[in-house]
Amino acid sequence: MLENLARARSAQSPSSRFAALLAQLQPTTAELAAYVGHKRTLETRLRQQLGASNVEIIGSHSRGTAIRGASDLDILVRVPRDMAMWGDSLKSSQTVLQNVRDALSDRYTNTDIRRDGQAIVVNFAGGGRSVDVVPAIFQGMVDARPDIKRRPLFLIPAGDGDWLHTSPQAHGAFIELAESRSRGKLRYAAQLLKFWRHCRTPSIPALSFHFDMLLAFGGVAEGAKSYQVILLETFDLLRRRGCRALQDPMGISGYIPAAKTAAQQVALMDAANSAYLRACKAVSEEAAGQFEEASYYWNIIFNDCFPRRG
Repeated sequence: MLENLARARSAQSPSSRFAALLAQLQPTTAELAAYVGHKRTLETRLRQQLGASNVEIIGSHSRGTAIRGASDLDILVRVPRDMAMWGDSLKSSQTVLQNVRDALSDRYTNTDIRRDGQAIVVNFAGGGRSVDVVPAIFQGMVDARPDIKRRPLFLIPAGDGDWLHTSPQAHGAFIELAESRSRGKLRYAAQLLKFWRHCRTPSIPALSFHFDMLLAFGGVAEGAKSYQVILLETFDLLRRRGCRALQDPMGISGYIPAAKTAAQQVALMDAANSAYLRACKAVSEEAAGQFEEASYYWNIIFNDCFPRRG
């Protein structure tokens, strides 16, 4: 009988509920298949119209941190260098983005296609599945760190007509090393943070890449920690840093912002402070064996979307 009571109590623990939540956050097979189909059709069009030499998935879907129904697909499109040149100078990145938009608008006449900062956003399924198309100019290979072999370096739109350096492959390798050190917890912790951002009303204006790189750089997911403690420490790290941009540990992209604007940074800071205080209470209640009280605070953090039972 005591064994049955212990099992019942464990099934209601925050850890079991986090496991249930993570199961709900994984992209479905149908969702992933739809994105693969969208990438394939976009790639065909971009190769035909712009002479794109390579199209690859980047962002959350490439790093395994995408969440079901909320993470757009990001694709990096390697365009010919002469498409971005005017004589010996680079054209405005806005011009290149417009060329990409024109090429896609002629093909997808009934699809919403718009420019959004560094990308052209193609809203498939009425916006239910968005693909961000990022044009890129190959710059060569870069040795970012001794423990990461050479990776391609690109110029991509900076959002203001200028260009910035990036290497999704190098950043992905950096995150993968941190994921290995965390024994597989980093990507799940990133998914929980992205769900926290997405489930709030209004949604928290945080940038997905910042979460991934902050977890990898800060080492928060390493060691024998529950997801509860990892989230608590990450909220604490965000607020202690003032949600400031993270200096790229790879030395490639300058700074990696946490939000797009100063006002959004303030909103993120407020949300991180609130989540930290509630996570402190949740972890404290769990340590005292008060599982329902702990889950009550996690449910507030996740805007009434925390599983009732594991």
